[in-house]
Amino acid sequence: MAEETKQQSNECTYQKQTWVDHFVDEAGFVVQQGTAMDALHFNHIEDGIEAAHNLVAQESVDREEAETALGERIDNIVEGETKTKSAEEADKVLHSLTVGDKTFDGSEDVKVDAGDGIKIDGTTIKHTNSVTAATASGGSGAKEFGGTIDIPSVTYDKHGHVTGKSTTTVTLPSNDATQSKHGLMSADDKKKLDGMAAYKAGTGLSLSGDTFSLKTLEDMSWAEISAISKAGKAASIFHVGQEKKITLSTGESVTAVILGFNHDDLTAGGKAGITFGLKNCLKSGYNMNSSDTNSGGWTSSAMRSRMATFKGYLPSDLQTAIRTVTKKTSAGAQSTTINSTSDDLFLFSHVEVFGTNYYNQGDSPSLYSVAGEGKQYEYYKGKTWCSYYKKTTVDSFGTARDYTANRYYQENSYKGMGDTATSASYWWLRSPTAGNSSNFCCVYYIGYVTGISASNSYGVCFGFCV
Repeated sequence: MAEETKQQSNECTYQKQTWVDHFVDEAGFVVQQGTAMDALHFNHIEDGIEAAHNLVAQESVDREEAETALGERIDNIVEGETKTKSAEEADKVLHSLTVGDKTFDGSEDVKVDAGDGIKIDGTTIKHTNSVTAATASGGSGAKEFGGTIDIPSVTYDKHGHVTGKSTTTVTLPSNDATQSKHGLMSADDKKKLDGMAAYKAGTGLSLSGDTFSLKTLEDMSWAEISAISKAGKAASIFHVGQEKKITLSTGESVTAVILGFNHDDLTAGGKAGITFGLKNCLKSGYNMNSSDTNSGGWTSSAMRSRMATFKGYLPSDLQTAIRTVTKKTSAGAQSTTINSTSDDLFLFSHVEVFGTNYYNQGDSPSLYSVAGEGKQYEYYKGKTWCSYYKKTTVDSFGTARDYTANRYYQENSYKGMGDTATSASYWWLRSPTAGNSSNFCCVYYIGYVTGISASNSYGVCFGFCV
């Protein structure tokens, strides 16, 4: 548009002409020929006026167009600001504010007052309620009877603003409970309660009406005894020396006696809850080996092989309850090597009965078995003694015995051949004698240990664990 206007102005620009007057002197001569007033000159004037008119008109059009363009630019700027403001308003709507029961969502003006939880202070919006900035905390550490516990609490107003904090102190009761008053359980009562854990039907209790009573060992089944043992409660229910009758499939009756609790190592790991041993021997005698040798010790003895037969004589529920344990014994033939065997039934070692592997004490004590074959059972503890001089006393069968000086004796070692026996007899231990290769240790009928050739037939008193 500007280029077109420039071209037009160049073509139509009015060229000013100078007009001069016509002068004649006094003689009548023309001194200056004046500008002729003819169509040429008048048309020149008209063309100039037209050109000026067109220039003014074009300038008016250009100005109008420029003003229009400027207006559009201004409108665009204003519109842009408006759009920005609209976006801000939309954001406000998306983030509308709820105060009390009023919601500011940008759709309309909402009036709030101090009762709504805010106020306008100049251009600043403030909370009208008192807000406390702090942390509420309780107590820590273990508490004993009569101790205190601090419980934290925080106060909120209806707008969810924290307005305060506090703690409530609770004092633990310090009195033990009685049958007529609430309280806490004492440590002794807790031990009693834990001891009752296995006291349920099927594990040692009998029910008559609404009364439970504890069965005796004799009245319990082997399944009940086994359950109590596995629960770790045997020592709190039974006692060492307690007895239970067993009827073998051969028709023979034997008596098992508790020798100790948690004494023997289970082959599968852990401890066997109860170890039993026969109070008296089987009524028939057996040899340790068919020949006079202790080579191989208990591990390869004929007596150990015979244990499977003896187990088969036991009631089926007892066979099920028996647990396999690890027993340690010398390899025999004067060897100090200790072998470990896994056994269901077993004979006892010298040290398990007497608590020592010596025959006597004094200036020249005699080693009778190799060390490392276990440890003395509770049943025999306190019953082993050494006679410093010869004396006469009565054994458990009522028989008077002369005791040689300086030998170890065991009061609970007197065993007869069968439950109906009236006198003590010899009975085998699984320990090979330390001083030769032909004998195994044996309990003499007087009550001390001796060595006997392996081919002799003597009493068998086996043990087992449940």
